[in-house]
Amino acid sequence: MSIQESSVILRSDHVLSTEIDDEVVLMHTKNGQYYGLDAISGYIWQKLEAPILVSDLFSQLIQEYQEEEERIRLDSLRLLDKMLTSKLIEIKD
Repeated sequence: MSIQESSVILRSDHVLSTEIDDEVVLMHTKNGQYYGLDAISGYIWQKLEAPILVSDLFSQLIQEYQEEEERIRLDSLRLLDKMLTSKLIEIKD
């Protein structure tokens, strides 16, 4: 299953996170993998604390970063797909 703008996504229950300096560090408790997120990825992670509609997330990113809409959508979808593949996030049924 891939992420669509109409998807509702949220953090996996199996991921712990902490902020160190300007980076967010994630640990998946089931597979022991660690992940480092930069400022923008960390901002996205913060927004995933509660279930969120992907299109709403895009709107918030566009307002926050005032970047070209299509670039934000493509870059964010790429990141969210990687997070989904790594089981850091889930699509809510």
